[in-house]
Amino acid sequence: MGTQSMTKRIDRLRARMSVGFPLLLAGAALLVVSNGRWILPLATWLYPVLLVRYVRTAPKLWRGLLVAYLVFLVATPVMWLGLWPFPPLFMAKISALGAAFSVLPYLLDRLSEGRIRGVAQTLVFPSSAVALELVFTLRFSKTTWGNLAYTQSESLPLLQLASIAGIWGITFLMLWLAPVANNVWRSGWTDGRARAGGAVYGLVLAAVVLFGSARLLFFAPSGDTFRVASVTPPEILDLIAPEDAPLFLQIMMKQEVDEARAANLRAALESTYDALLEDTRREARAGARLVVWPEGGLISFDEEQDEALIGQGRQLAQEEEIYLAMTIALLPGASGGPNENRLLLITPSGEVVQTYWKHHTVPVIEEPFAVPGSERPFVHETAFTTLGGVICYDMDSPSFLRSAGRDGVDVLLAPSGDWPVIKELHSRMALVRAVEQGFSMVRPANHGLNLVTDYQGRVLGRLDHYDTSDRRLSAAVPERGVTTVYQRTGDVLPWLCLALTVLFIVFLIRHRVLRDSG
Repeated sequence: MGTQSMTKRIDRLRARMSVGFPLLLAGAALLVVSNGRWILPLATWLYPVLLVRYVRTAPKLWRGLLVAYLVFLVATPVMWLGLWPFPPLFMAKISALGAAFSVLPYLLDRLSEGRIRGVAQTLVFPSSAVALELVFTLRFSKTTWGNLAYTQSESLPLLQLASIAGIWGITFLMLWLAPVANNVWRSGWTDGRARAGGAVYGLVLAAVVLFGSARLLFFAPSGDTFRVASVTPPEILDLIAPEDAPLFLQIMMKQEVDEARAANLRAALESTYDALLEDTRREARAGARLVVWPEGGLISFDEEQDEALIGQGRQLAQEEEIYLAMTIALLPGASGGPNENRLLLITPSGEVVQTYWKHHTVPVIEEPFAVPGSERPFVHETAFTTLGGVICYDMDSPSFLRSAGRDGVDVLLAPSGDWPVIKELHSRMALVRAVEQGFSMVRPANHGLNLVTDYQGRVLGRLDHYDTSDRRLSAAVPERGVTTVYQRTGDVLPWLCLALTVLFIVFLIRHRVLRDSG
């Protein structure tokens, strides 16, 4: 009997391994293209299904979790290759911590099997995943980079859910599929509990799609529009030697540089200013009432030059009778004060009515060297619309942008600066903010994608920095935005998920105590 029992156990183990290993490989492959540099939107829905199945069927729980952790640990740097401009050690720490947070929902999902019943069991995985992402965002990353919702920005009906529950609602809906599908996978559709979970999920998904479709069809922007233009400076990399390209970053990070080479870089930058001003004038004369520049449209290296450049912007706005969203960065160098990354709103009378300093500076390369940013997005009411403004990385924080929505911003100005591998994902993130907060958006981007969108996520204008040398984009933008549920309720859903996760954990602990005591 002993030999036969051992043989059966070995056979069962082989059967599980023969199924589990292909599931693991398929899940890992889908994970790599689910987010980050390479995005296949369907993969974002499917990889959790396969990884949940692998962890649930692993012969030993700790082994399944360890393998899942290693999958996330290895996949993360591949997914985000070139998108994080940080030192390798910093990236390794973030990857290790992120992998630990990613694998915990798989642990809770497996522990809940047979202990939590019915539809409630299917909520363990998505609730804990959303809750842990909230904790990771608030405690460690300080940004929503990596949130799965951004991968679905091209699905406009689904995207409308962000107007109610933010990115968290979309993430929850995608992750909820994994336990539902696995319950049906394990027990079949004839099992009453699996069927109930599938039916509830199907109804919720259908309701979300119907809501989104109805919002797009029956509540599309209507009413007056106005012409807005974005103007991006000529390509500086065409004007300098390749070996001088890192100088700008070195100056920004207050490092000592060769003064002769730095002088050449400054001269090359200054040679682009006239073209930027002239292109702005052309767009004004073509009918633009508002012209927006990308992050760092002008660069000054001392206060005297800074004042002179701002004076040119004021004069241009007054002469052409336009609103000018002028961006200027002051980089005093190693011997000067902190850097200033600013967005100035100038009225048709030439008056600077708003000066905004970038709030969320990029860790490592910006944060240690910059003036502390403005506490909230600027808001300025004109005769035809209410404008708001932030800069680049600020767009990655839903909570920071919510004040703009609550303050009644109709059109948000979001000058940005990217680089080739980041341009697609970063523009996706910005587009979701517009739907969340109910404002249209003008986002000119140096070395990225220039976007103009309405408050439902429709792209009204798009220009890739790398596709043309004429980097002017114009579009007709709705004068009015809308009020959204998310403006008012904020991040209620992830906090509810956190509370629900705590309850699940307490229940599982209590179940274990009662079982051991019985």
